[in-house]
Amino acid sequence: MGEHSTEIRQQIDRIIKIVTVAKDFVSSVASMDPIHAGLPWAGICVLLPLIANDSKQRSSAMDGLEYITKLIRRYTEIERLYLRQQAFRLADDLRVAVCKIYRLVLEFQARAACQFSRNTAHQALRNIVTADGWDGILTSIKDHETTYEILPRLIDAEDSRLRTEALEELMKKQNQRVLELMEISRKQDEASHQGLLSELQRGADFHLDEEPSRCHEFLRTSDYELGKEKNPDRVPGTCEWVLQHQRYRTWLEATGSAWLWVTADPGCGKSVLSIFLVNSFKGSEGTPAMLENRIVCHFFFKDDADSNRSATNGLASVLHQLFSQDREL
Repeated sequence: MGEHSTEIRQQIDRIIKIVTVAKDFVSSVASMDPIHAGLPWAGICVLLPLIANDSKQRSSAMDGLEYITKLIRRYTEIERLYLRQQAFRLADDLRVAVCKIYRLVLEFQARAACQFSRNTAHQALRNIVTADGWDGILTSIKDHETTYEILPRLIDAEDSRLRTEALEELMKKQNQRVLELMEISRKQDEASHQGLLSELQRGADFHLDEEPSRCHEFLRTSDYELGKEKNPDRVPGTCEWVLQHQRYRTWLEATGSAWLWVTADPGCGKSVLSIFLVNSFKGSEGTPAMLENRIVCHFFFKDDADSNRSATNGLASVLHQLFSQDREL
């Protein structure tokens, strides 16, 4: 019966459309015979709007269901964007608006479910008298939607403003940090520049002209540093006793000229002890220099080469170290 009723409805809809289109023409023809044609046509004209209501109401119901289906999908996305993830200032107003629209949607769906569950005659009768008022409910839904559609735009504007303020604050901090780094870099550049100028000034102050330079180089008759390094390294913990020896302390603390003579048999460690003292004076034994701002010179006599047995080379090496450490001499 459902299929037959659908076919009958379609046929009735076609007849109604045809009669509606031909209404004016048929009315002019029926007016020629008011008794036989006019009275029946008048009855048809009276019933035609009522019959047309059935088609119109069914169409309105179907159109409304299609519209609210799209509306539900749209507001589902609005809920996800504005009501679930973040807390906006107008979120409560939007939530109330969505609830009102959903209430009207549920009313429309409930009425539609009840209407389409009735038999065909009952549906037609309710449609003729427009008992459900589909257009009114759908219009109310659209009016609410129009009224509240501004809320998401306001929320977007507020969110955009907050994000802009946060970005401006971040940019302000970044600019401040850049200025601080630039100031630090400027100070470092000034310090480096000043240091370079000082080095250049010291270089200019201690610069040797051609003749003193050749004289200074002439005094380097042997590799005295290599002669020092040829000696074996001390065993950790040894040689340190000399730093506390009374004779050594007396010599070290003397205010005038003084000699410290260290003597022992061959192989007893005089050279190793001397290297330890030289390194201690220069601060290369892991301790602060003992003779800060003092000149320390050395030469180690050895029988392994003629240059290391020469007193002339020893004196020249001492003079070379002396002039190297104090250019003013």
